[in-house]
Amino acid sequence: MDKKITLITGGGSGIGRAVCLKFIEQGHQVLIAGRSKEKLLKTQAMCADPKLCIPVEADIATTEDRQKIKDNVADSEIEFLIHNAAVLGKITKLKDMTIENWNSVLNINLDAPLFLTQTLLDQMYQSRILHISSGAAHSAIEGWGAYCASKSALHMLYKVWNKEFQNKLYFGSLRPGVVDTAMQEQLRSADRNQFPGLQKFHDLYSNNELENTNRVANFIFWVLTSTTNDQYIEKEWDIRDEFHRKNWDY
Repeated sequence: MDKKITLITGGGSGIGRAVCLKFIEQGHQVLIAGRSKEKLLKTQAMCADPKLCIPVEADIATTEDRQKIKDNVADSEIEFLIHNAAVLGKITKLKDMTIENWNSVLNINLDAPLFLTQTLLDQMYQSRILHISSGAAHSAIEGWGAYCASKSALHMLYKVWNKEFQNKLYFGSLRPGVVDTAMQEQLRSADRNQFPGLQKFHDLYSNNELENTNRVANFIFWVLTSTTNDQYIEKEWDIRDEFHRKNWDY
């Protein structure tokens, strides 16, 4: 396979859209997957070269649509796979959690990255796969039970993949910080009784302290394209780490 492609889930908005625009700006062919065709087409129209962007309407939580994504890259080698799509789910305490809400979050945030990677394995050679992580993978947040559990498990998945594919495929994990996306809008409308930590997120928004998606995209692009394989898999990348900021923050 001579043609290489970058695949981004959740490419219709937020971080996924910004990362798509960055990769295409740098001349990469990109496939973006998402559930909203309208949003995907908007991303495509914003690209420096729309011909380099392939929008695929797909629900990555379903076996059928994961196969649909594979069919759309059948003649390509996947150079980078970015598991960006995620949902917060209903903010609710565990005592009030329904199995429907639990499964909807785990299916998208955990099952889909696992099984999409699995579906695409025969099209990846020395490829880099990136899990978009969260502080919620490492710190319990009241009202975010399903999200915290899914991101914590996703963090362990990247470690297990690396054990199983040493020197063949390279799996990374990256924390983008608290980013100005639709998920933050959802957070700010939460019930304070279910989410006692709500004020912090209102304050971040009011004080203009949310991360910009373009800045996150610069960070992701640098991590994926400018690090050695050993560096890439060594630890979880954190946008707040000052040590490497000079390399990508421009």
